[in-house]
Amino acid sequence: MKKKLDLRIQYSNKASKFLNRNDKIIHRDQVRNFIVAAVKEIMRIEHSNIDLKPLKGKLKGSYRIKTGQLRIIFTLRQDVISVALVESISLRKDAYR
Repeated sequence: MKKKLDLRIQYSNKASKFLNRNDKIIHRDQVRNFIVAAVKEIMRIEHSNIDLKPLKGKLKGSYRIKTGQLRIIFTLRQDVISVALVESISLRKDAYR
């Protein structure tokens, strides 16, 4: 029996601005699909084929999704409802600055 995933996704100002300026590169729906797949992987609900990595250093506690030249950095908070805060969406060269 599969667990139900109750997930709310929030976007930082930086991530929202990137999505608004680069809607031809990636859409909000695509980001949501990546985040849902990543959270399912983290919570061991379902295995997915995305490039997901926990980050170290000053970004410890956050995760990175790599898709082409884009990096999506998010933090997962788990209470009654899981909340994924998308902190940054940027091109590879600017992702960790």
